[in-house]
Amino acid sequence: MRTIGILVVVAVLLASGYSQRSSEGAQQFPDPLLADPEHWRLEFENERVRVTRAKVGPREIERMHQHSLPAVVVYLTDQDIQRTLPDGTTRKVHINAGVRWVEPNAHQVENLAEKPFELIRIDLKPLAR
Repeated sequence: MRTIGILVVVAVLLASGYSQRSSEGAQQFPDPLLADPEHWRLEFENERVRVTRAKVGPREIERMHQHSLPAVVVYLTDQDIQRTLPDGTTRKVHINAGVRWVEPNAHQVENLAEKPFELIRIDLKPLAR
């Protein structure tokens, strides 16, 4: 049932004529698939979307990475994390399992829990014109 919901959200966004905003500046950090293949893997990709999955074990830390596209993220589990931004700012965050919209960003995530967390990220590519 969750898969159907994810597909509906993506289809609605694509059908509404979504186009990527121009990004300012060059990418400063590597893509998560390159920066942290221990935690990130590619699930599916075509000309419209890229679907990745992250699995982070208890007390593990991802490497700093950058997401260059806006996305729909499906949090498959609750998360208790510490998010570190490129400027060194840290913030502890609790995220309930569910679906959220996220903008492009760079960060490092530390799993503060004694259990793993998992998410699926659906990056939305700009529509060809």
